Amino acid sequence: MSRLEQIVAAASRLVSGVGVRGLEVACKFGLFALAAHRLGPAALGIFFLCLTVQSLVSTAGRLGLERPTARHLAADLALARPDLARRTLVQALGLALACGVCCGLVLYAAAEPLAAALRQPDVARPLGITAMSLPFHLVTVVGGYVLIGLDRGGWGQFLMNALPPLLMLAALAVAAALPGGASVELLLWSIVGAQVIAAAWTLGAAAGRWRSARAAAARRTAETLDSEPLPSLLKAARSFYPVELVSAVLASLPGLALAPHVSAAVLGGFSVALRLAMLTTNVVTSLGYMVAARIAADHRRGAYADIRRDMRQVRRAALALCAPPILVMLLAPGPLLGLFNADMPEARLAVQIMALAQLAVAFCAGSDVLLAMSGHGRTLMGLSLAQLALCVLGALLLIPAAGAAGAALTTAAAWIAAAVGQQALARRRTPEIFANG
Repeated sequence: MSRLEQIVAAASRLVSGVGVRGLEVACKFGLFALAAHRLGPAALGIFFLCLTVQSLVSTAGRLGLERPTARHLAADLALARPDLARRTLVQALGLALACGVCCGLVLYAAAEPLAAALRQPDVARPLGITAMSLPFHLVTVVGGYVLIGLDRGGWGQFLMNALPPLLMLAALAVAAALPGGASVELLLWSIVGAQVIAAAWTLGAAAGRWRSARAAAARRTAETLDSEPLPSLLKAARSFYPVELVSAVLASLPGLALAPHVSAAVLGGFSVALRLAMLTTNVVTSLGYMVAARIAADHRRGAYADIRRDMRQVRRAALALCAPPILVMLLAPGPLLGLFNADMPEARLAVQIMALAQLAVAFCAGSDVLLAMSGHGRTLMGLSLAQLALCVLGALLLIPAAGAAGAALTTAAAWIAAAVGQQALARRRTPEIFANG
Protein backbone atom coordinates (compact mmCIF):
# COMPACT_ATOMS: atom_id res chain seq x y z
CA MET A 1 0.00 0.00 0.00
CA SER A 2 1.41 3.39 -0.96
CA ARG A 3 1.87 6.23 1.51
CA LEU A 4 -1.06 8.12 -0.02
CA GLU A 5 -3.31 5.08 0.24
CA GLN A 6 -2.33 4.65 3.90
CA ILE A 7 -3.17 8.27 4.64
CA VAL A 8 -6.54 8.02 2.87
CA ALA A 9 -7.40 4.76 4.66
CA ALA A 10 -6.44 6.20 8.05
CA ALA A 11 -8.37 9.42 7.40
CA SER A 12 -11.54 7.58 6.37
CA ARG A 13 -11.29 5.37 9.45
CA LEU A 14 -10.96 8.35 11.79
CA VAL A 15 -13.74 10.30 10.07
CA SER A 16 -16.15 7.35 10.36
CA GLY A 17 -15.51 7.16 14.09
CA VAL A 18 -16.13 10.87 14.56
CA GLY A 19 -19.29 10.64 12.46
CA VAL A 20 -20.66 7.91 14.72
CA ARG A 21 -20.06 9.97 17.85
CA GLY A 22 -21.59 13.00 16.14
CA LEU A 23 -24.72 10.96 15.44
CA GLU A 24 -24.77 9.85 19.07
CA VAL A 25 -24.56 13.43 20.34
CA ALA A 26 -27.28 14.63 17.96
CA CYS A 27 -29.62 11.78 18.95
CA LYS A 28 -29.09 12.28 22.68
CA PHE A 29 -29.69 16.02 22.54
CA GLY A 30 -32.80 15.47 20.42
CA LEU A 31 -34.02 12.77 22.79
CA PHE A 32 -33.48 14.87 25.91
CA ALA A 33 -35.05 17.97 24.36
CA LEU A 34 -38.14 16.10 23.18
CA ALA A 35 -38.44 14.24 26.49
CA ALA A 36 -38.24 17.52 28.42
CA HIS A 37 -41.00 18.98 26.25
CA ARG A 38 -43.32 15.98 26.38
CA LEU A 39 -42.74 14.56 29.86
CA GLY A 40 -42.19 17.58 32.08
CA PRO A 41 -39.48 18.08 34.69
CA ALA A 42 -40.62 15.46 37.25
CA ALA A 43 -40.87 12.59 34.76
CA LEU A 44 -37.66 13.71 33.06
CA GLY A 45 -35.89 13.56 36.43
CA ILE A 46 -37.05 9.96 36.89
CA PHE A 47 -35.80 9.13 33.39
CA PHE A 48 -32.35 10.61 34.05
CA LEU A 49 -32.15 8.81 37.38
CA CYS A 50 -32.90 5.49 35.69
CA LEU A 51 -30.23 6.18 33.05
CA THR A 52 -27.71 6.93 35.80
CA VAL A 53 -28.56 3.72 37.67
CA GLN A 54 -28.35 1.71 34.45
CA SER A 55 -24.91 3.14 33.70
CA LEU A 56 -23.54 2.49 37.19
CA VAL A 57 -24.93 -1.04 37.51
CA SER A 58 -23.87 -1.95 33.97
CA THR A 59 -20.33 -0.68 34.57
CA ALA A 60 -20.10 -2.69 37.78
CA GLY A 61 -21.42 -5.79 36.02
CA ARG A 62 -18.99 -5.70 33.09
CA LEU A 63 -16.05 -6.52 35.41
CA GLY A 64 -13.65 -4.38 33.38
CA LEU A 65 -13.82 -6.76 30.40
CA GLU A 66 -14.12 -4.12 27.68
CA ARG A 67 -10.59 -2.99 26.85
CA PRO A 68 -8.84 -6.32 27.66
CA THR A 69 -11.26 -8.04 25.28
CA ALA A 70 -10.33 -5.66 22.46
CA ARG A 71 -6.61 -6.01 23.17
CA HIS A 72 -6.59 -9.82 23.42
CA LEU A 73 -8.54 -10.28 20.20
CA ALA A 74 -6.36 -7.92 18.18
CA ALA A 75 -3.08 -9.21 19.63
CA ASP A 76 -3.87 -12.92 19.18
CA LEU A 77 -5.17 -12.49 15.64
CA ALA A 78 -2.04 -10.48 14.77
CA LEU A 79 0.04 -13.54 15.70
CA ALA A 80 -2.28 -15.88 13.75
CA ARG A 81 -3.71 -17.51 16.88
CA PRO A 82 -7.44 -17.73 16.14
CA ASP A 83 -7.83 -20.45 18.79
CA LEU A 84 -6.87 -18.04 21.56
CA ALA A 85 -8.93 -15.25 20.00
CA ARG A 86 -12.00 -17.48 19.82
CA ARG A 87 -11.62 -18.37 23.49
CA THR A 88 -11.49 -14.66 24.36
CA LEU A 89 -14.57 -13.91 22.26
CA VAL A 90 -16.69 -16.70 23.76
CA GLN A 91 -15.54 -15.97 27.30
CA ALA A 92 -16.19 -12.23 27.03
CA LEU A 93 -19.68 -12.54 25.56
CA GLY A 94 -20.61 -15.40 27.89
CA LEU A 95 -19.54 -13.44 30.95
CA ALA A 96 -21.37 -10.35 29.68
CA LEU A 97 -24.63 -12.27 29.32
CA ALA A 98 -24.31 -14.04 32.69
CA CYS A 99 -23.38 -10.86 34.56
CA GLY A 100 -26.12 -8.94 32.77
CA VAL A 101 -28.77 -11.41 33.91
CA CYS A 102 -27.45 -11.25 37.49
CA CYS A 103 -27.37 -7.44 37.46
CA GLY A 104 -30.88 -7.30 36.07
CA LEU A 105 -32.24 -9.61 38.77
CA VAL A 106 -30.45 -7.69 41.54
CA LEU A 107 -31.73 -4.31 40.35
CA TYR A 108 -35.25 -5.66 39.87
CA ALA A 109 -35.26 -7.02 43.44
CA ALA A 110 -33.71 -3.83 44.83
CA ALA A 111 -35.98 -1.40 42.94
CA GLU A 112 -38.43 -0.78 45.80
CA PRO A 113 -35.80 -0.59 48.61
CA LEU A 114 -33.71 1.76 46.44
CA ALA A 115 -36.73 3.97 45.73
CA ALA A 116 -37.50 4.08 49.46
CA ALA A 117 -33.90 5.00 50.27
CA LEU A 118 -34.07 7.84 47.75
CA ARG A 119 -37.45 8.89 49.18
CA GLN A 120 -38.88 8.63 45.68
CA PRO A 121 -41.55 5.88 45.72
CA ASP A 122 -42.57 6.66 42.14
CA VAL A 123 -39.13 5.49 40.97
CA ALA A 124 -39.64 1.83 41.95
CA ARG A 125 -41.52 0.68 38.86
CA PRO A 126 -39.29 2.62 36.40
CA LEU A 127 -36.21 1.03 38.01
CA GLY A 128 -37.81 -2.39 37.61
CA ILE A 129 -38.31 -1.71 33.89
CA THR A 130 -34.73 -0.45 33.59
CA ALA A 131 -33.47 -3.69 35.13
CA MET A 132 -34.83 -5.64 32.16
CA SER A 133 -32.49 -3.80 29.79
CA LEU A 134 -29.30 -4.77 31.63
CA PRO A 135 -28.57 -8.21 30.10
CA PHE A 136 -28.86 -6.76 26.60
CA HIS A 137 -26.94 -3.60 27.52
CA LEU A 138 -23.95 -5.58 28.80
CA VAL A 139 -23.91 -7.81 25.71
CA THR A 140 -24.04 -4.74 23.46
CA VAL A 141 -21.17 -2.95 25.21
CA VAL A 142 -18.86 -5.94 25.48
CA GLY A 143 -19.82 -6.97 21.94
CA GLY A 144 -18.93 -3.46 20.79
CA TYR A 145 -15.43 -3.91 22.20
CA VAL A 146 -15.25 -7.28 20.46
CA LEU A 147 -15.81 -5.42 17.20
CA ILE A 148 -13.16 -2.86 18.18
CA GLY A 149 -10.73 -5.74 18.75
CA LEU A 150 -11.67 -7.16 15.36
CA ASP A 151 -10.75 -3.78 13.80
CA ARG A 152 -14.31 -2.65 13.28
CA GLY A 153 -14.26 0.29 15.66
CA GLY A 154 -16.82 2.29 13.70
CA TRP A 155 -19.42 -0.46 13.91
CA GLY A 156 -18.62 -1.13 17.55
CA GLN A 157 -19.13 2.50 18.54
CA PHE A 158 -22.29 2.83 16.45
CA LEU A 159 -23.93 -0.18 18.09
CA MET A 160 -22.81 0.75 21.62
CA ASN A 161 -23.34 4.49 21.60
CA ALA A 162 -25.43 5.74 18.70
CA LEU A 163 -28.04 3.07 17.90
CA PRO A 164 -29.87 2.95 21.30
CA PRO A 165 -30.53 6.73 21.55
CA LEU A 166 -31.48 6.79 17.85
CA LEU A 167 -34.10 4.08 18.40
CA MET A 168 -35.32 5.72 21.59
CA LEU A 169 -35.69 9.08 19.86
CA ALA A 170 -37.71 7.44 17.09
CA ALA A 171 -39.94 5.66 19.64
CA LEU A 172 -40.53 8.87 21.60
CA ALA A 173 -41.31 10.83 18.44
CA VAL A 174 -43.88 8.24 17.37
CA ALA A 175 -45.42 8.11 20.84
CA ALA A 176 -45.63 11.90 21.03
CA ALA A 177 -47.65 11.92 17.81
CA LEU A 178 -50.19 9.36 19.10
CA PRO A 179 -53.34 10.35 21.02
CA GLY A 180 -52.11 8.81 24.29
CA GLY A 181 -48.89 10.78 24.17
CA ALA A 182 -45.57 9.87 25.74
CA SER A 183 -44.86 8.71 29.28
CA VAL A 184 -41.76 7.94 31.26
CA GLU A 185 -42.66 4.24 31.35
CA LEU A 186 -43.02 4.13 27.58
CA LEU A 187 -39.63 5.80 27.24
CA LEU A 188 -38.08 3.23 29.58
CA TRP A 189 -39.66 0.37 27.65
CA SER A 190 -38.10 1.91 24.56
CA ILE A 191 -34.72 1.54 26.30
CA VAL A 192 -35.40 -2.18 26.72
CA GLY A 193 -36.46 -2.55 23.10
CA ALA A 194 -33.50 -0.53 21.82
CA GLN A 195 -31.06 -2.64 23.82
CA VAL A 196 -32.61 -5.89 22.54
CA ILE A 197 -32.18 -4.72 18.94
CA ALA A 198 -28.67 -3.40 19.60
CA ALA A 199 -27.59 -6.66 21.29
CA ALA A 200 -28.92 -8.81 18.44
CA TRP A 201 -27.30 -6.58 15.82
CA THR A 202 -24.00 -6.57 17.75
CA LEU A 203 -23.90 -10.36 17.97
CA GLY A 204 -24.65 -10.66 14.27
CA ALA A 205 -21.98 -8.13 13.31
CA ALA A 206 -19.43 -9.77 15.60
CA ALA A 207 -20.17 -13.22 14.13
CA GLY A 208 -19.79 -11.95 10.57
CA ARG A 209 -16.56 -10.08 11.29
CA TRP A 210 -15.17 -13.05 13.26
CA ARG A 211 -15.54 -15.38 10.28
CA SER A 212 -13.52 -13.11 8.02
CA ALA A 213 -10.90 -12.36 10.71
CA ARG A 214 -10.47 -16.05 11.47
CA ALA A 215 -10.08 -16.86 7.77
CA ALA A 216 -7.46 -14.13 7.38
CA ALA A 217 -5.56 -15.37 10.45
CA ALA A 218 -5.64 -18.96 9.17
CA ARG A 219 -3.85 -17.86 5.99
CA ARG A 220 -0.91 -16.51 8.00
CA THR A 221 1.81 -18.49 9.76
CA ALA A 222 1.51 -18.46 13.52
CA GLU A 223 4.19 -16.37 15.18
CA THR A 224 5.87 -16.79 18.55
CA LEU A 225 7.55 -14.05 20.49
CA ASP A 226 10.13 -14.07 23.26
CA SER A 227 7.92 -11.76 25.33
CA GLU A 228 5.60 -13.09 28.00
CA PRO A 229 2.20 -14.38 26.87
CA LEU A 230 -0.84 -12.23 27.51
CA PRO A 231 -2.47 -12.70 30.91
CA SER A 232 -5.83 -14.39 31.09
CA LEU A 233 -8.81 -12.24 30.20
CA LEU A 234 -10.14 -12.10 33.76
CA LYS A 235 -6.72 -11.30 35.21
CA ALA A 236 -6.30 -8.44 32.74
CA ALA A 237 -9.84 -7.25 33.46
CA ARG A 238 -9.04 -6.91 37.18
CA SER A 239 -6.62 -4.09 36.39
CA PHE A 240 -9.20 -2.24 34.29
CA TYR A 241 -12.19 -2.80 36.56
CA PRO A 242 -11.40 0.12 38.93
CA VAL A 243 -10.73 2.32 35.89
CA GLU A 244 -14.20 1.72 34.49
CA LEU A 245 -15.89 2.09 37.89
CA VAL A 246 -14.09 5.35 38.67
CA SER A 247 -14.94 6.68 35.20
CA ALA A 248 -18.64 6.06 35.82
CA VAL A 249 -18.47 7.71 39.26
CA LEU A 250 -16.56 10.75 37.98
CA ALA A 251 -19.23 11.43 35.36
CA SER A 252 -21.82 12.05 38.09
CA LEU A 253 -19.88 13.06 41.23
CA PRO A 254 -19.40 16.83 40.56
CA GLY A 255 -23.09 17.30 39.72
CA LEU A 256 -24.24 15.27 42.73
CA ALA A 257 -21.91 17.22 45.03
CA LEU A 258 -23.14 20.51 43.56
CA ALA A 259 -26.86 19.75 43.98
CA PRO A 260 -27.20 20.63 47.70
CA HIS A 261 -25.47 24.00 47.26
CA VAL A 262 -27.25 25.62 44.29
CA SER A 263 -30.69 26.11 42.81
CA ALA A 264 -32.18 23.66 40.33
CA ALA A 265 -31.64 26.20 37.53
CA VAL A 266 -27.92 26.55 38.27
CA LEU A 267 -27.56 22.78 38.54
CA GLY A 268 -29.25 22.42 35.16
CA GLY A 269 -26.98 25.05 33.66
CA PHE A 270 -23.90 23.25 34.95
CA SER A 271 -25.19 19.93 33.57
CA VAL A 272 -25.59 21.47 30.11
CA ALA A 273 -22.11 23.06 30.33
CA LEU A 274 -20.61 19.70 31.32
CA ARG A 275 -22.24 17.90 28.40
CA LEU A 276 -21.08 20.58 25.96
CA ALA A 277 -17.51 20.37 27.22
CA MET A 278 -17.57 16.59 27.03
CA LEU A 279 -18.36 16.67 23.32
CA THR A 280 -14.65 16.99 22.60
CA THR A 281 -13.93 14.09 24.97
CA ASN A 282 -16.29 11.96 22.87
CA VAL A 283 -14.40 12.91 19.71
CA VAL A 284 -11.00 12.14 21.28
CA THR A 285 -12.25 8.81 22.64
CA SER A 286 -13.68 7.85 19.27
CA LEU A 287 -10.44 8.64 17.44
CA GLY A 288 -8.48 6.49 19.87
CA TYR A 289 -10.74 3.49 19.52
CA MET A 290 -10.58 3.65 15.74
CA VAL A 291 -6.89 2.67 15.91
CA ALA A 292 -7.04 0.57 19.11
CA ALA A 293 -6.95 -2.81 17.36
CA ARG A 294 -4.00 -1.79 15.19
CA ILE A 295 -2.07 -0.49 18.21
CA ALA A 296 -2.63 -3.77 20.09
CA ALA A 297 -1.61 -5.83 17.06
CA ASP A 298 1.44 -3.70 16.22
CA HIS A 299 2.60 -3.65 19.84
CA ARG A 300 2.41 -7.44 19.99
CA ARG A 301 4.43 -7.68 16.75
CA GLY A 302 6.91 -5.00 17.79
CA ALA A 303 5.94 -2.68 14.92
CA TYR A 304 6.58 0.47 16.93
CA ALA A 305 7.01 2.78 13.94
CA ASP A 306 3.44 1.99 12.86
CA ILE A 307 2.17 2.86 16.34
CA ARG A 308 4.03 6.18 16.24
CA ARG A 309 2.35 6.97 12.93
CA ASP A 310 -1.11 6.12 14.29
CA MET A 311 -0.54 8.20 17.41
CA ARG A 312 0.51 11.24 15.34
CA GLN A 313 -2.57 10.90 13.15
CA VAL A 314 -4.87 10.66 16.17
CA ARG A 315 -3.38 13.76 17.80
CA ARG A 316 -3.49 15.83 14.63
CA ALA A 317 -7.08 14.82 13.97
CA ALA A 318 -8.06 15.52 17.59
CA LEU A 319 -6.57 19.02 17.54
CA ALA A 320 -8.09 19.82 14.15
CA LEU A 321 -11.57 18.65 15.17
CA CYS A 322 -11.59 19.87 18.78
CA ALA A 323 -10.00 23.32 18.43
CA PRO A 324 -13.04 24.99 16.74
CA PRO A 325 -15.68 23.92 19.32
CA ILE A 326 -13.28 24.72 22.17
CA LEU A 327 -12.81 28.23 20.78
CA VAL A 328 -16.58 28.68 20.53
CA MET A 329 -17.00 27.61 24.17
CA LEU A 330 -14.26 30.01 25.24
CA LEU A 331 -15.27 33.04 23.16
CA ALA A 332 -19.06 32.73 22.81
CA PRO A 333 -20.40 30.66 25.72
CA GLY A 334 -23.60 32.73 26.04
CA PRO A 335 -25.07 32.12 22.56
CA LEU A 336 -24.03 28.47 22.73
CA LEU A 337 -25.74 27.89 26.07
CA GLY A 338 -28.74 29.88 24.84
CA LEU A 339 -29.44 27.11 22.32
CA PHE A 340 -30.24 24.87 25.31
CA ASN A 341 -32.01 27.54 27.38
CA ALA A 342 -29.14 27.54 29.87
CA ASP A 343 -27.54 30.97 29.34
CA MET A 344 -26.63 32.12 32.84
CA PRO A 345 -23.40 33.52 34.33
CA GLU A 346 -22.61 30.38 36.32
CA ALA A 347 -22.97 28.15 33.26
CA ARG A 348 -20.87 30.47 31.08
CA LEU A 349 -17.97 30.43 33.51
CA ALA A 350 -18.27 26.67 33.98
CA VAL A 351 -18.16 25.90 30.26
CA GLN A 352 -15.13 28.18 29.78
CA ILE A 353 -13.22 26.50 32.61
CA MET A 354 -13.95 23.02 31.31
CA ALA A 355 -13.20 24.03 27.70
CA LEU A 356 -9.67 25.01 28.75
CA ALA A 357 -9.21 21.55 30.26
CA GLN A 358 -10.36 20.00 27.00
CA LEU A 359 -7.31 21.52 25.28
CA ALA A 360 -5.14 19.22 27.39
CA VAL A 361 -7.37 16.27 26.49
CA ALA A 362 -6.96 17.00 22.77
CA PHE A 363 -3.17 17.54 23.00
CA CYS A 364 -2.74 14.17 24.74
CA ALA A 365 -5.21 12.24 22.56
CA GLY A 366 -4.64 8.51 22.26
CA SER A 367 -2.39 8.07 25.31
CA ASP A 368 -5.04 6.18 27.28
CA VAL A 369 -5.67 3.80 24.37
CA LEU A 370 -1.92 3.25 23.97
CA LEU A 371 -1.58 2.32 27.64
CA ALA A 372 -4.62 0.04 27.49
CA MET A 373 -3.63 -1.73 24.28
CA SER A 374 -0.06 -2.27 25.48
CA GLY A 375 -1.25 -3.90 28.70
CA HIS A 376 -0.67 -1.16 31.28
CA GLY A 377 -3.98 -1.45 33.08
CA ARG A 378 -2.44 -0.92 36.51
CA THR A 379 -1.03 2.41 35.34
CA LEU A 380 -4.48 3.54 34.23
CA MET A 381 -5.90 2.31 37.53
CA GLY A 382 -3.48 4.51 39.48
CA LEU A 383 -4.40 7.53 37.39
CA SER A 384 -8.10 6.85 37.90
CA LEU A 385 -7.67 6.72 41.65
CA ALA A 386 -5.78 10.03 41.51
CA GLN A 387 -8.70 11.51 39.53
CA LEU A 388 -11.13 10.23 42.13
CA ALA A 389 -9.08 11.77 44.93
CA LEU A 390 -9.12 15.14 43.13
CA CYS A 391 -12.88 14.96 42.67
CA VAL A 392 -13.51 14.06 46.30
CA LEU A 393 -11.23 16.88 47.44
CA GLY A 394 -13.04 19.32 45.16
CA ALA A 395 -16.43 18.09 46.39
CA LEU A 396 -15.38 18.74 49.97
CA LEU A 397 -13.60 22.08 49.52
CA LEU A 398 -14.21 23.80 46.17
CA ILE A 399 -17.83 23.02 45.39
CA PRO A 400 -19.34 24.18 48.73
CA ALA A 401 -17.33 27.41 48.51
CA ALA A 402 -17.59 28.27 44.81
CA GLY A 403 -20.70 26.45 43.58
CA ALA A 404 -20.83 25.77 39.84
CA ALA A 405 -17.39 27.31 39.31
CA GLY A 406 -16.00 24.94 41.95
CA ALA A 407 -17.63 21.97 40.24
CA ALA A 408 -16.15 23.08 36.91
CA LEU A 409 -12.68 23.51 38.46
CA THR A 410 -12.95 20.07 40.07
CA THR A 411 -13.93 18.47 36.77
CA ALA A 412 -11.24 20.35 34.85
CA ALA A 413 -8.53 19.36 37.34
CA ALA A 414 -9.50 15.68 37.00
CA TRP A 415 -9.45 15.88 33.19
CA ILE A 416 -6.08 17.64 33.06
CA ALA A 417 -4.52 15.26 35.59
CA ALA A 418 -5.70 12.27 33.56
CA ALA A 419 -4.60 13.65 30.18
CA VAL A 420 -1.15 14.85 31.27
CA GLY A 421 -0.60 11.80 33.45
CA GLN A 422 -1.51 9.41 30.65
CA GLN A 423 0.84 11.17 28.25
CA ALA A 424 3.75 11.20 30.71
CA LEU A 425 3.28 7.59 31.76
CA ALA A 426 2.81 6.40 28.19
CA ARG A 427 6.25 7.82 27.40
CA ARG A 428 7.69 6.15 30.49
CA ARG A 429 6.02 2.75 30.05
CA THR A 430 6.49 2.49 26.27
CA PRO A 431 9.73 4.40 25.54
CA GLU A 432 10.31 2.40 22.36
CA ILE A 433 7.26 4.01 20.78
CA PHE A 434 8.38 7.56 21.59
CA ALA A 435 12.06 6.97 20.83
CA ASN A 436 11.93 9.04 17.62
CA GLY A 437 9.04 11.38 18.32
